Amino acid sequence: MNGALLISVGSRRLSVPLAAVEAIVPWKAPLELPHGQSWLAGLLPRRGEAVPVLNPAETLGAAEESPEVLLLMRLHGRPLALPGREPRRWEGISPAEGGAGADPLDVEALYSACGLR
Repeated sequence: MNGALLISVGSRRLSVPLAAVEAIVPWKAPLELPHGQSWLAGLLPRRGEAVPVLNPAETLGAAEESPEVLLLMRLHGRPLALPGREPRRWEGISPAEGGAGADPLDVEALYSACGLR
């Protein structure tokens, strides 16, 4: 799938490859884990899976703002959710190019940094 999804995450605007995007759902606070990793904001129960929700301040250095949506991604069969705002599809650009002032998100590196690969 060509193109990218642009999404605001905290103080940053990111370009996410459409191939990694599974869904965008309304914001729902994740279930917090008392002794979770710093990158993990909590878990989102969805369709029989416990989806890890990222802590954008920890993983992306993005100042926290009130999220509107959860961007659900899947890589190598593993789900991951990213809180954000103002998602929109951007056709005709490579995610690596960014576009509209967005920083490209390296989904593989993000998964690796969270130990999900």
